[in-house]
Amino acid sequence: MNGLGMPDILKLLRRLGFDASADFPRPLGGGLSHQTWAAAAAEGTFVVKRLNPIVMKRPAAPGNFRRSELLARTLADEIPAITALRFHNDVLIPFEGGIYMVFPFQPGRILNRDEITAGHCAKIGAVLGKIHRRNIRPDAESAGIECPLHSWPLPAGQERTAVRLKQVNLLARQALEKLKRNAVMSHRDLDSKNVLWNRGEPFIIDWEAAGPVPPALELWEALLNWGRDGGGKLRPDRIAALLDAYRQWNCLPPPDWESVGHAGYAGMLGWLNYNIARSSNPALSPEERQLGAKQTAITLKEIIEYEEQAPQLRRLIDG
Repeated sequence: MNGLGMPDILKLLRRLGFDASADFPRPLGGGLSHQTWAAAAAEGTFVVKRLNPIVMKRPAAPGNFRRSELLARTLADEIPAITALRFHNDVLIPFEGGIYMVFPFQPGRILNRDEITAGHCAKIGAVLGKIHRRNIRPDAESAGIECPLHSWPLPAGQERTAVRLKQVNLLARQALEKLKRNAVMSHRDLDSKNVLWNRGEPFIIDWEAAGPVPPALELWEALLNWGRDGGGKLRPDRIAALLDAYRQWNCLPPPDWESVGHAGYAGMLGWLNYNIARSSNPALSPEERQLGAKQTAITLKEIIEYEEQAPQLRRLIDG
């Protein structure tokens, strides 16, 4: 995916002091940016993540990863957060030209949308409520909450789409300016792909997006993600369960849900812009460009669906 060969995972683990077995590391599914493997050692099973070298070239990236893991460790006494192991007092491990992270292996699996129940949603609502209740405020080094205005260089024939993207881009930017004064530090990507379930209990993984977020916006995004079934339909029972559980742990001042809905475009727009650039970058491998093109199409579809569902979600919240 990243244009790199298979790393010597066992050599890495041995260098870190583990008695790694001769078993071939097992690639793990999921992850749209990095690569992960599970590998056994006498001390247990571990997940090794190779961070995307394109991402790690950004000057702010190493600091962002370290701060996100610090937040996860801070919250791990109250929520089931899976955090990276530290070596030489650092979670980032340079090895043979790449940057790696190592995690304890957590048994479990990611649920698809048709498997999610109101009970699952209630547990996610409780986790999110506990995070927001801690009210951890951003420090000076945390990345700000921004929604840049992008140019949207879409292919010929998609001019109307580009115009609409510019419109919602502006709405999202204005809404975030209004909401960001109440930001707290949180996971910021608490959707179903980042939660492992084992014996009915959730374990929160992939904290790399952690940072400042308006609590109402993160709650809105969680309701949208966990509240939809496999056909994309919002399920009132799931919405109510997540919202009720959240309110048991954290009380939000009544949000301006229209502004929150506009701000909800921001994450999708950022991911779309990243993948448009990725799909046309000649410096990347064909596989990486193909993945960028695939994610561009998926994200455009999600934005269209979001426009249709945001008013419905507001009604369910108010109801």
